[in-house]
Amino acid sequence: MRPVYPVVIVVLTVVAPLVHIIVVLAGSGWTADPWPVIGSAFVFWAVGIRLLAAGLSQILRPGFTSQGILGTKDGSANQIVQELGAANVGMGVIGLVATLWLAEWIPAAALVACIFLGFAGLRHVAKKGKNVNEAVATYTDIFVALVLAAYLVATLVTALAR
Repeated sequence: MRPVYPVVIVVLTVVAPLVHIIVVLAGSGWTADPWPVIGSAFVFWAVGIRLLAAGLSQILRPGFTSQGILGTKDGSANQIVQELGAANVGMGVIGLVATLWLAEWIPAAALVACIFLGFAGLRHVAKKGKNVNEAVATYTDIFVALVLAAYLVATLVTALAR
């Protein structure tokens, strides 16, 4: 098995957002409020780019998810995987629209992705015998959900303090 999928997922959910955050904060002379930067970076990369790419993959080649990640042996799950793909495309598009054009949508995109990724990650944690692809998806989903939850709490606290 080639490690392309795990590497891409780690880059999109950990490396790219962290580099994004460092570049933006360093560009501000480290004076910018970090939470909006963190929220924007994770919504762009981990929600926008990753979920859009995942959704398109699930729609166009559902067997990769059903067999290569979930370990099903036949194509009976492909319809459900394609429907999941449509949901992922929707979340990915809202993440990109929010970060590129409508910044006021970033908390909403973060909330939806936090719920989805948190639930998906927790659902997979208990599964025994995960392959590498599923394990990477599981733990990056949980990581992103926790980051987005922290961003949402910080955003709420800031809004309530005004």
